[in-house]
Amino acid sequence: MTFTPERSQAIRAGLVQTVAVRPDSHGRPLLIAGVAVAAAAIVAVIAVPALFPGQTPITAVPATPTAPVQPTPPVATPSVTPTPDATPGPDLAGLTVSTSGWKTFSSPEYPITFKYPADWKVSYGVPGPKADELTGAGTVDGCDLISCVAFVSPPGQSDVGDASVVLSRDGFEGGSVMTAPYPVTTRVATVPDLAVWGSADPAVPPSAATIVTRSTRGSCLGTCPPGVSSDFGPPYEYLLSTGDHGLNMAAGDPNPLLRHREAVFSFGTYGWGPKGRDVKTVVTILASSRVNPDFNPTQPAKGQDGRAKFWMNSVDAPSLRVSSKGWKTFDVPDGNIRLRVPPKWKVSVMPDDSDGTRSGVIWVTAPSGYIVDILTNGDAVVECQGVSEWAPSEKLGTLPGLTAPDADGVTRPVELWWADATWHPARVWLSLVRPSSVGVLCAQSTIDFGGKYPVYVGSADNSKNPTPAEFGQVAAMLASVERLK
Repeated sequence: MTFTPERSQAIRAGLVQTVAVRPDSHGRPLLIAGVAVAAAAIVAVIAVPALFPGQTPITAVPATPTAPVQPTPPVATPSVTPTPDATPGPDLAGLTVSTSGWKTFSSPEYPITFKYPADWKVSYGVPGPKADELTGAGTVDGCDLISCVAFVSPPGQSDVGDASVVLSRDGFEGGSVMTAPYPVTTRVATVPDLAVWGSADPAVPPSAATIVTRSTRGSCLGTCPPGVSSDFGPPYEYLLSTGDHGLNMAAGDPNPLLRHREAVFSFGTYGWGPKGRDVKTVVTILASSRVNPDFNPTQPAKGQDGRAKFWMNSVDAPSLRVSSKGWKTFDVPDGNIRLRVPPKWKVSVMPDDSDGTRSGVIWVTAPSGYIVDILTNGDAVVECQGVSEWAPSEKLGTLPGLTAPDADGVTRPVELWWADATWHPARVWLSLVRPSSVGVLCAQSTIDFGGKYPVYVGSADNSKNPTPAEFGQVAAMLASVERLK
């Protein structure tokens, strides 16, 4: 599962009760409600020896050896005028209150500043485990490796997060996780003098920040079942968003995501629907948001080897000399691909939900427990991020003769990429890469091979590194991918 800043920080603060794990683009409509739900999944395990006989192995074409990718500071560009709001909300004069006597929140750990009433209180979430601390000093203004969370609470509020405006910033562990526009929101107003970015993609311009609302009780995404409203009614959250209603964003000029992958933030009353005068106060707080010119987040501590002290043990790049000759093959009709699997690995197919909703999840598990995902439940989209020392990745090679169209319709070669162990174990995955500006990597890991659904083939969210032999097998397995037809 990918954790957005909103999700990971809300978990830390105890604000989130449910998780939506199914994309709304496939299958039936998705209902999101404020009720805790637990579900047990039964895994169907298929022993690899029962799979079809193998064929001639495919070896990846090695990439030209290069030095590890180093972050390149972007060249400053002239200020970009925010994209005009197509449908501006009502004038803020009728939705706000006077800020006379208000305080200003400003911390170098957060990318924006804002004003808040003098009798409201700023506090921070419960510190995470010691292992998540940025430095020996522990958390800094509510920030650790995973996230930053600051709460702005009205007087008399005793429990942090129950009735607060929450400013959350992504940590170094995630980095630049952006969310698609949230469809069930209503525009309230446009924020003056604040341009925000919804992507690190240089082709995507900034937009004027907006304030939107959504029901705290939940929503129906997509085509709602008969008798089910797309809006579950009051109370309503008030949230800062991009011009197209994306709830995670970055602020600054030039785009800070080129330098700070951790610059993604969200700001709003997540889980709380203000009432009465508090509504105007909250709108005023959100509308006072401005770029923080002193944004300079505390960086994770490093060891003598230059690696973050919190990173897992470094591993060597996987060998491309491992042969898949004699391995069994496994077909994925939904993704229109076939790949070879080492004889001691197990293939586990997650069953569909009891209501018939498809899971689209297949695990290929090594003897050590390291897992490779084959997923047909995602969307084929190009994602861009700034090249950063906190997210090292490198091309291993190109799969000979295998191409696929990217989300823009351009046919590109399928490439094999890997990343050394950092806060996460070492990974290998297939990718389509779009040429972009220096310091930016635009790539697509969920690929359309002409099947019923696009497919991701690569390392899962593992908890430990594979053995060196297994890592080479992972690369050979991914290099063996070919179309069924």
